[in-house]
Amino acid sequence: FIISFSYHLDMVRDKINKIRTIIPLVIHGLIPIGLVLMTGDAGSALIFLIMFIGMLFFARINIGYFLAGFCAMIVGFVAAWKLKLISGLQRERIIALFYPEQYESTMGNGGFLGQGFLKGDMTQSGAVPENQNDMILSVAGEEFGFIGALAVILILTILILRVGQTGLRARDNGGYLMCSGIAVMLFAQTFV
Repeated sequence: FIISFSYHLDMVRDKINKIRTIIPLVIHGLIPIGLVLMTGDAGSALIFLIMFIGMLFFARINIGYFLAGFCAMIVGFVAAWKLKLISGLQRERIIALFYPEQYESTMGNGGFLGQGFLKGDMTQSGAVPENQNDMILSVAGEEFGFIGALAVILILTILILRVGQTGLRARDNGGYLMCSGIAVMLFAQTFV
């Protein structure tokens, strides 16, 4: 997606803010998002959505389009929630974002240096659901402590900044957009 969308954005960069250009870009972005949603993987679809929005931002799309898209996403999310299109585990994962007490206590359980690799009481007992892919930082915090969690955040931040720097030094707009897309993807996967 990042390669094809970077190429698409580069091809239309001179007329990027025209509605005739925006519509095909939105279709290009919605195709992978829709395909991933059809598999039931809302988390990966969210990552694609954030990459799509981030790459449009770095391509310098007019802010009015972002506001319109944001309003449409809110309406779509509320409708999907009310119509129970979002159900079961997906609802629990979304609610957990707003009530992170379980994950905070897991991280606090690790203390300063942690309990040791694969020795976290809460993460190994199943108290943290889906700890292999949701709230991974809580696992790092419990098993490696504050120092380990801080190290994970620091390493990921350095990686994202380096990819962004590489994009700024790119010789062409396509390279800049690809690096921007990768940086946004890494950011989304780290913080979502």
